[in-house]
Amino acid sequence: MHRSQFPGTVSVDGRAFEDFVLESVGWFVERGADKFYIINGHGGNHSFLVNAVKYAGDRWPHIFCATSFLHLTASGYKEIQRLRESVFPGGMGHACELETSYILHLRPDLVHMERAVDEVAFISTPEYYMDWVEGGALVANPPWTDDTLTGAYGQPSVATAEKGRAWLAAAIAEKVEHIHEIVEQHERRTARRQARRPQTTDR
Repeated sequence: MHRSQFPGTVSVDGRAFEDFVLESVGWFVERGADKFYIINGHGGNHSFLVNAVKYAGDRWPHIFCATSFLHLTASGYKEIQRLRESVFPGGMGHACELETSYILHLRPDLVHMERAVDEVAFISTPEYYMDWVEGGALVANPPWTDDTLTGAYGQPSVATAEKGRAWLAAAIAEKVEHIHEIVEQHERRTARRQARRPQTTDR
């Protein structure tokens, strides 16, 4: 929704997105699925996706449904810090060093570095700033046109394919860790519930 100020954006209301995710989870639950990792590809959807995950846990308490903010935000974040050249805060957000590096690695034919525009003028304060993940204690949703003229946010000019390869590998490893943890959470919680069930005997 926050990109609606830019021409060509097609979006739906956040609550419609929540309903779609919840209905999708329900379809799989009805067919026996009980572990879910819903991976988001767009940061602006995150708060709505968190709501959907919480609704899913309420509606189907026997499942374990989880999400996380994008990628390279947990164990893989140190790989961002190790390789980045962009300024902090403000150097990563959208079509930034990270995302441009990914595409330089995966599909360099799609990248025109001569068109790259660095935009790092996010209005930052100690408790509200942007840099791949929003930082600080404040949660807000100001228009992106306050901070970017092009819709890009960050420093794509310092992107490289080598960074993209390393960051993608770290992102995959982070997600694999999360999947193992989701499986462990579900197994341990299921076992605890079963152990706490009243024991019945035949008479």
